[in-house]
Amino acid sequence: MRNITVLIFLFCYACAVRSQAQVTNNGCKLFIATDGLLYIDGSYTQLAAGAHSDSIYHKGKLVITGDMLNKDAGSRIFDNRSDGLVQYAGDNQVMAGENAVSLPNVVLLNNAVKTLAANATVAGYLHLNDAELKITKQYTLTLSDDDAGSLTRASGIISTDEGGYLKRKLRNGNPYVYPFGSIQNGITRYRPLSISLRETGDSYYSASFVNAEPESREQKMADVGTVFDKYYYVLNYHSGIASADIRFYQDTNADGDFDMLVSRLNGLWSKSFPGTAESGSFGDNLNRNLLLSTLQPLDHVAVTFASTKNITNPGNNNNNGALSFFNGFSPDGDGKNDTWLIKNIDQYPDNELTIFNRWGDEVFKSKGYSSAKAWDGGNLNSGTYFYVLKATINGELKTYKGFITMIKKN
Repeated sequence: MRNITVLIFLFCYACAVRSQAQVTNNGCKLFIATDGLLYIDGSYTQLAAGAHSDSIYHKGKLVITGDMLNKDAGSRIFDNRSDGLVQYAGDNQVMAGENAVSLPNVVLLNNAVKTLAANATVAGYLHLNDAELKITKQYTLTLSDDDAGSLTRASGIISTDEGGYLKRKLRNGNPYVYPFGSIQNGITRYRPLSISLRETGDSYYSASFVNAEPESREQKMADVGTVFDKYYYVLNYHSGIASADIRFYQDTNADGDFDMLVSRLNGLWSKSFPGTAESGSFGDNLNRNLLLSTLQPLDHVAVTFASTKNITNPGNNNNNGALSFFNGFSPDGDGKNDTWLIKNIDQYPDNELTIFNRWGDEVFKSKGYSSAKAWDGGNLNSGTYFYVLKATINGELKTYKGFITMIKKN
């Protein structure tokens, strides 16, 4: 164990110090000057201290080859004035463990796994290089720098367990990449998403990449084909601007031609709006992206892909009934998705549709709703609306409820 008091003295003179054993700190203050270097050839452990202090005021460079563990629930290890560099230079390492850690700037070295086993915040930049940053269950890595370029990679990825999240601060103007992926049997699967805000301001969005079969793939709307079985995403909105364009990138050569974007709503996999596909070369063998536009806050919304090649006949789908509801439309006069359609509604003219705004006020009502007189949004603003449809199907009165996202160009 190193004597922390000695280290403090040395860094006041900007010396380089190498520790060849585990460093354990019981709450003593440590200052790393602007041109100072602390090299820990082992692990750093922050012990619980009565003062609960953030012990390291870091302006220089700290290199660590072992784990960074915080046993003090009242400390985040680094003083919030720190703007130095923390370099994880070992092989497989715990980037943060036991209790939450706040880091200034982070660089990951080596083709190795860096595990997040506690909540962590990076105030500045994060360079993955060729490493896999693994966020384990229930923990969140928050990047609080709103520069879209603060997160970079060479071939590195961020993988997450179910319940693990990457959270980024966003502002309008640029897409923010969430460089998700997985590594199995030595093969890397890179499947990022990007988020762009639709309005001026800033926001926090988090996302997770779950490398497992989505839940209840067979429970889907009638106009959804086979649901993809390899992985799925989970999206969360936290604060600020909610309206966003979210693009999900695919390698169709590796994963197959699943050309529909779907999200799990009310227990059913449903088409996401608008689901527009863009083909091209996006690097790392990615050759297509699918677009989800949202105006509403997302709360643990699962998203994956489906095929349009094998859609079940809606009239014979016992799980979903005869009708299929689109969850969005864009009445902007371009001839595409200008009205809100209910698939097969023309077969059941004995119906009544009522649409409400978010405050519960009725904004539209129609008896005998049909494709010919579908709702175009009128003079209402973009937003989320709720519908109640009562329809007589095969002699039985059925009631359907859900939400609609209407997106108009500014």
